[in-house]
Formats: sequence, structure tokens, C-alpha cells
Amino acid sequence: MFQSRSPFKLSKLVLALSAVGMLALPSMSFAAEEAAADEDAPLSLLQDGLGSAGLKKPMDDLGLKVYGWAEFGYTYNMNAANNSANSLRSFDYRDNDFTAHQAAFNIERALPEGKDFAIGGKIELMYGHDMGYIHSVGMMDNNTDYYQFDPTQFYALFRLPVGEGLTVKVGKYVTPMGVEVIDAPGNALYSHGDLFNFAIPLTHTGIQFDYALNDKIGVYYGVVFGVDQFRDTNGTLSHMAGGSIKVTDKLTGLLNVITGPENAPYPSGSLPPNPENTDYRTVVDAIINYSVSDNLSLSLNGDIGYERFSGPERANGTNGAGDWWQGVAAYATYTITPKQLATTVRVEYFRDATATRTGTGVAVDLFEVTAGLDIHPLKKFQNLRLRPEVRWDHAFGDEVFDAGNTKKDQVTFATDVIITY
Repeated sequence: MFQSRSPFKLSKLVLALSAVGMLALPSMSFAAEEAAADEDAPLSLLQDGLGSAGLKKPMDDLGLKVYGWAEFGYTYNMNAANNSANSLRSFDYRDNDFTAHQAAFNIERALPEGKDFAIGGKIELMYGHDMGYIHSVGMMDNNTDYYQFDPTQFYALFRLPVGEGLTVKVGKYVTPMGVEVIDAPGNALYSHGDLFNFAIPLTHTGIQFDYALNDKIGVYYGVVFGVDQFRDTNGTLSHMAGGSIKVTDKLTGLLNVITGPENAPYPSGSLPPNPENTDYRTVVDAIINYSVSDNLSLSLNGDIGYERFSGPERANGTNGAGDWWQGVAAYATYTITPKQLATTVRVEYFRDATATRTGTGVAVDLFEVTAGLDIHPLKKFQNLRLRPEVRWDHAFGDEVFDAGNTKKDQVTFATDVIITY
């Protein structure tokens, strides 16, 4: 684990009361202003800055956009963890600690509408605490600093005039799996759920083909180095496939699958012989989104994964055994005041049957409930967001929380601040 460099230590009682206040008070103050909600979009600070430097026209001619964000957060754990760690967390694992999570810079050229040949692409560069968790294998492997740099995405897009237009993506890009994403502004809640932390990949490097069969159904197929791999560790590629369907204007569904060997070859002389490329890891990810009304949206995300045990276990007569994990997460987001205040509740269950995903050493069934707010406190400056939340984690069976794995429950209060630019 990283060692904190933060000198800040606050009273736990004050922080707990403050977090509760942040969850309650804004809803009362904003409700009175609902009729006067500001509809202005966030300012494109970087893009506007280039315009002031006389680069607006060449940027517009090239269809280029530059943008980014910075995220800072704080989490307080009621367990008073002795090692200042929130158990089974990723980006927000530090207890009672201010964290500079992400500073991001993006330059992007989106494909224009149509089906004719076109070229686009994206480069996303990020620096901060979170980058230590998202490096792909073969990229900056030896960086152990508390704050790190990561080229999160860099890919080219080509639309080929095949049918209604075949889009080809080549490079390193974030996974299409899951409801939650790496980029802080893309999530409704500050903390990430167990499915994001343990069930799915984060990034891929390879080539992907996307095609819209009609205005309701789209499909894709990709060949990649594997799960979070920039350099293939075993010489065998992984395959991805999936698609989306628009059932109605309110109901959509998505399905994603990745399968392939993820482990490095076994040492020479091991059983089975080197190299070993038969231990396939398969993850199936399904998402259903339903817009109940203009104010209420629901999402349901389910994941199931399986990976065969490696060679030594098979040599001991356990051929066919393997690692299983599965989980489901439900999200409900209600907009109280458009572009000013929304609230989200996440309810989640995750089972790690062989303790390979969580590293707990024992099979574990996790349950968590998170309730949070998404606040734009300044009506005339939509670039500022606050996301206070309260979260309860529970483990069925063994104790897996606190520094010495002595508790079945973990309660945290947290908030982050996001500034987009």
C-alpha cells in the first residue's frame, strides 16, 4: 500500500457530523431555489483559453476539443483503522486523509455524424493518487510513488464506409464494461463499488470494431492483449464482444464479454509445460438502464467471472476447478434540482468464492449500501461539484474489515470536490 504524505488529521466526531450535515443541508437550501435553477452548461475553460490565444479557428477547423478535471477527496472510517486504510477499497482506501485523486487532460476529435470515411481519436493523460491502481501491465510497472502519472487512453478512430459505417478503434482505451468508470466526472458517487473494484477490467489495448445494425441495435468485436495489459504477458490475445439494444426510449440494455488467458507462462520445467495459455479468464457483464421519468433513472449491473486454476493445481488432480466471482449492483438517481442537486443510492452484492479477487484469504460475500449527493453549489459556475456520501459495507461470514480483520461491518463518511476545466 502507498504511504500517506498528508499532515492533516481531523477530529472524527467533527467530520462525522459535517458529513451528515453535507448530506442534509444542501437539499433544504436548493429546494427553495428549484424554480430558478440555472441551465447554463459548464464552461470549457481550456478550450476558451486556447480561443483567447488565437487558436480557436484552427482548433475548430480540426474538430479538436481539449478539456480536463481535478478531483480531491476525503474519507473518514468509523472503524478507526489503525493502518489508516479503508478495507476492500481502491481509489478511496485512505482513512482520515486528504487525497488528490486525479488531474486529467484530454484532447479529442470525435467522429462527425454520418457514414462516410472519417478520422478521430483521443488522448487522455492523468496524474494523481488513483493512477497507482490503473496502470496496465507493461506500462510504468516500477512506479511506486504515492502520486503517479498514467496515459489512461490513447487511441485512433476510423469510420469506414461499410454499410451504415464501421468504426474501428485502435490503441489503449477504457473498458466498455460496468456502470462506473475511471474518470471521476462520469460517476454519480464518489466511492467505487465492489464490481468496479474486483469484477471487471479497467482498460484494454488492441483493436475494436463497432457497427450499428440499425438505430436500435449496435454490436462490437475486439481483439486485445487482455485485462489491463499494455504488453501481452503470454503471447495469446483475448477476445471481446458485446452490443447494446434500445428497447424503448426509456429502456436500454448492454452486454459485454471478454475471454482469454491472462496469466504469464509458467517457469520452464513446471507442469504443464511452458508456455501455458489454457487458463482462460471469462467475464460476462450485463447492464439495464431505465429512465422512469425526467427526474428518476435506474440501472442494474450484473457480472460473473471464471478462471481456471493454474498448472500446479491441475497437476494435483483439481483439473476443471477454478476461481469464481459474481455480483449485482442497483443504482437509483433522482434529480432534485436540474443541474444543481441530485441524489444517488447504490445497493450491491459481490461474492468472491475463492478469495482471488479481494485477496481476503477466505471466501467472502460482500454487501454494501451507499447514499450520496451530487451538488453544483454555484449556479453560475457549473464546473464545481461536491459529492458527499455515507456508505455501509457488510461481510457475511468471516471478518474482513479493520486493520486486523476483526469486524464484519465498515461505515465511512466521505466527500470529494471536482473542478472541470
